[in-house]
Amino acid sequence: MNASLSLAVLSDTIVKGKPIKWLDVRAAALDAERDWAQGAPMPEGSGPILTAPTGNLKMTKGDGLPVYSLSLAPADLSGYEVCPWRTVDCTRGCIGHRAGNARFPSTMRGRVNRTIELAENPYRFFRRVLRDLSNARKRGPFAYRDNAFSDIPWGSILPTLHTFANYHYNYTKSVQMAFSSLRLRKEHALCGVRGGSLMHHTLSFTGDNIRECMMYLRAGGNVAVIMNKRKADPVPYTVWGFPTVDGDANDRRYMDPAGSVAVLTPKAGLDRTRKWVVHPCETGSDSAEQRIESIR
Repeated sequence: MNASLSLAVLSDTIVKGKPIKWLDVRAAALDAERDWAQGAPMPEGSGPILTAPTGNLKMTKGDGLPVYSLSLAPADLSGYEVCPWRTVDCTRGCIGHRAGNARFPSTMRGRVNRTIELAENPYRFFRRVLRDLSNARKRGPFAYRDNAFSDIPWGSILPTLHTFANYHYNYTKSVQMAFSSLRLRKEHALCGVRGGSLMHHTLSFTGDNIRECMMYLRAGGNVAVIMNKRKADPVPYTVWGFPTVDGDANDRRYMDPAGSVAVLTPKAGLDRTRKWVVHPCETGSDSAEQRIESIR
């Protein structure tokens, strides 16, 4: 396992990891779905793959459904790229290898091994995921976050994955994925359909995508920002003119009001001078306009 993420330190250019062969992965996922539906025996070495609701401290905070999650090794820590839209800043500050359980070598080995299995033995990977989701559904209503530290369009690979939980949600840096999920939620809402296979994407602010974040918020989407504040400090009522929620109090972003900003505090000694860190004074829309002007 690499000691650090693959990042070109002599410039602000990311060296991306080995691409996963997604067409092959999708074919294996469909085979896994068929055999799971037919009750075929599980492959050898098929232990649990999802993190249970009590296995991630942040996801236990606040009220709401229990949250199951899929934790892969972020970026290209495994040798394979699972965060195709990552930036230099988010790679350097990624909590997936700097904070929480990532401090424990055994945890990181597990995340790396799961990611390698996705790339090299996708059939067993998806058999394990399908089994764990099925078992979770038997225990009662739940929410599912399948990109705890990755940014993969799972619904395009195997749509069945998003039919088990009552709510599905993720953070993403993909503007296309964010707007696509928002459009689908709006279309289904017109028909009175909520939850189920509808994915809720919160768009992460990168420092460079301020225009896209503003568009997404105006359309009724949700955005997440890292703010230069202490955890005990109050969350401003607005950011860039939009209402806020305390993102540290509850991970269940699908519960956030439409058009709101989830405010998170820096973790693991994150450099607070980076351009993707928002300051508490950025409460009005003029702050967003100043950011837009700064990147023109």
